[in-house]
Amino acid sequence: MSTFDPNLLSDLILATLKESSGISLQRQIYKVVQQAILDARLAPGHRLPATRALARELNVSRMTVTLAYDKLGAEGYIVSTHGSGSFVANIHPAVNRAQMATELSAPDDRPGLSRRAVELVGGTHGATQHEGAFVPGVADTTNFPFHIWQRMQNRYAKKPFSALTGYSSDGGYLPLRQALAEYLQISRSVKCSPHQILITMGTNQSLDLCAHMLADTGDVALIEEPCNWSTALIWKAASLRVVPVPIDEDGVAAQLFPFQKTKPEDLPKLLFTTPSHQYPMGGSMSLHRRRLLIELAREHNFWIIEDDYDSEFRYDSSPLPSLQGLDEHERVIYLGTFSKVMYPGLRMSYLVVPEALADAFASGLTQLYRPGQLGLQAAMADFIGEGYFATHIRRMRGIYAERQRELKRALNEHFGDTITVSTGNTGLHLTIQFTSNIDLARMTAEARTRGVYLRDISLYHQLPHSMKGYVLGYGGVRTNDIEPAVKKMAEAYLVAKNSKN
Repeated sequence: MSTFDPNLLSDLILATLKESSGISLQRQIYKVVQQAILDARLAPGHRLPATRALARELNVSRMTVTLAYDKLGAEGYIVSTHGSGSFVANIHPAVNRAQMATELSAPDDRPGLSRRAVELVGGTHGATQHEGAFVPGVADTTNFPFHIWQRMQNRYAKKPFSALTGYSSDGGYLPLRQALAEYLQISRSVKCSPHQILITMGTNQSLDLCAHMLADTGDVALIEEPCNWSTALIWKAASLRVVPVPIDEDGVAAQLFPFQKTKPEDLPKLLFTTPSHQYPMGGSMSLHRRRLLIELAREHNFWIIEDDYDSEFRYDSSPLPSLQGLDEHERVIYLGTFSKVMYPGLRMSYLVVPEALADAFASGLTQLYRPGQLGLQAAMADFIGEGYFATHIRRMRGIYAERQRELKRALNEHFGDTITVSTGNTGLHLTIQFTSNIDLARMTAEARTRGVYLRDISLYHQLPHSMKGYVLGYGGVRTNDIEPAVKKMAEAYLVAKNSKN
């Protein structure tokens, strides 16, 4: 059954509300909302109308609605937060990825879908929650200078700039590529000219472009294990054979890949890595491992795709140079994005390719995606060139550092030695692992009823593993909200722990 706008809840209730039915109005309201949640017509996370507003629309007392909401909250159907409102809880059991893929592949369920579509649909469940404590990959947009950004965009929303309304055919707006080249050379020791930079619509598009330009159907692509699930999904959809490679304390252990014993058709064409801030474990790749990867890429003729994830937000250590900056053999493609610094919906990223590939990549970008948004790219060029970009990064670096310190403190206070916490010198998330066995599914469900969203670390694994823990994003959580959220986590932990005893 399809969902409906929660603002229409009063219409649904009025259709059945009867004062002379012998059932209290409070009970009738409760039953209608309960059934709508059970039928999934009210989707998890949706905000319910305020009690005062709903009472006015139903022409009943506010107390009647409040008592109905209280009963729904007591039974776990909704979650109410002071100052934020009431939200539909997630009461439906989670479906694991393998089960979802099996169900989708049933011939009568989704007729006509390809195997890659089944893989894509089955792997998108992790991206459905975009806000709340502690959703990973979420940046704080409340501190973004939208008034300045809007002024930059308004400059190019005029007739004299009508030339910027067409397609881009040479890799993107040249002044933006020039500004990026200067910024990357200074901040990340990236060696590049503007000609080597291409503007894309998100890191996923950058990964897809690399797959199409550098590998053929059935070629092997190595990824870190664990790794952000979108990388594996995109490369599998591009008909590559994705092979996970474990990480250790120095980074991705590509030296373990049996290059000498591998058939030529099984040698890798691509290796994806996040050396600055491994996602999701949070470590930084050692200089020795970086140099080893570059030598392996030269020796065995594969390409390194370096995602410089969260490198802008470092707190208590000097950053190691990018892999690309160390590469003397031009085997590294560097990926960056504005999503975490600006806001995710901007959908603007970039990649830096070796000079010899620049023209081919620009042509491939044009042929595959017909890129545009030149006016937006022009605004971004001004935003960087006039200093607002660097200023915003410095400001957010201080805010995120404070939030990370508070999260570590709260975790230590409420969990102590029951968990280990990643080092977290960079980025917008911490990873925790439990030191003893715990029912993660139960804890996740209990936390969600309390308005806390926990991302199981198993979602980032391709191979069987024994790791039990969570990836906790703090970027979108205000400092004052961290302590209460961790307390709710601890409550959920105790419920899950006691359920196993």
